Amino acid sequence: MATQLPFQAGQQVSVRGGRVDARKTAPPSRYTDATLLDDMVGVHKFVTDDRMRSILMKTKGLGTERTRPDVIEKVVADGLVLRDGKYLDASPLAIELDSFIDEGLGDPGRTALLEFGLQNVAEGKTTPVAFMSGIEKYVQQVVDRALMLEIDGTHIQSKREKGGYAKKERPQFDSLPGHGETCSKCGEGKMETRLSSKNNKTFLGCNAYPKCKNIQS
Repeated sequence: MATQLPFQAGQQVSVRGGRVDARKTAPPSRYTDATLLDDMVGVHKFVTDDRMRSILMKTKGLGTERTRPDVIEKVVADGLVLRDGKYLDASPLAIELDSFIDEGLGDPGRTALLEFGLQNVAEGKTTPVAFMSGIEKYVQQVVDRALMLEIDGTHIQSKREKGGYAKKERPQFDSLPGHGETCSKCGEGKMETRLSSKNNKTFLGCNAYPKCKNIQS
C-alpha cells in the first residue's frame, strides 16, 4: 500500500530549513577473474534491447564455461589486461586500441545475433551456407573499415617494435572519382580511396570513420 503524503501535487509549501551532506560516490569495483567471469555469463545486464537480452540469458552469455577462462588468459598474455594481485585492469595498450575498435565488435548484442542465427540453422529456417555468408560479409566490412584507419599510438608502436601488430605498407593504387570530396552522408569527413582485402578492388570510404561509416563501391 502506497504511503499517503502530507501534501498534494501543485500545493504550495514553505521550506523551514535544509542541510548539505558531504559524501563521495564510490567507484565501481575493480574486476577479478571471478567477477569478470560472472559478467561474461550475465552480459545481458549490459544490453538494452529486450530481444537480444532474452537470447543472451538463454545462451548464458559470452562463450562457454570451458572457454571463458581461456579468453581472460589470452588477453592477459597479449598485454591487453594487467594483473594487480587478484585484480584485473585494462592496460595502457588496451585503452589506446579501444578508440580504433569497431563498435559492433564491442557490442554483446553481436553475440546474441550470432546465437539467433545458429538457432535458425538448427530449426531449418536458414541454411549453414547462408549463415556463414552473413558472417563473412560482416567480417569483410570490419576489415575494410579497419584498413581506412591510421592505427597508431605510443603503446601500439612499442608493441610493434617488440614484434606484434606489424604495420603493413599500404599498396599503391589510383584514386577513384570522388576522392577528396566532402562526405555526402556526414558532411564533415573526406572520401578516400581504399583497397578491399577481399577482392583487391578499390572503394571510397569516409575518413571520419568510425563516426561516419559511409562506403561507396
